[in-house]
Amino acid sequence: MGSSSEGFFDGFVRPIEDTVTAMAELVKEGKVKYLGLSECSATTLRRAYKVHPITAVQVEYRQVHETGQTLEVIGIIDPDSLLQY
Repeated sequence: MGSSSEGFFDGFVRPIEDTVTAMAELVKEGKVKYLGLSECSATTLRRAYKVHPITAVQVEYRQVHETGQTLEVIGIIDPDSLLQY
């Protein structure tokens, strides 16, 4: 499998830029409204955002098992740009 900067799908490892480009086409076609990533690194989030705005990020946060990587992802998210539900 690939690193956190790559996607794994159908047995092929793909760069996150390729995956987000494909997902952005769905936005353009009106089939998807927002794009989000799950359990990504801060580096992957930054790379993905260069291709298309990422409006949702899901990360597991537990104080007991906290890693610096999760805090880095949380730290780069601009609270003013988050969707409010």
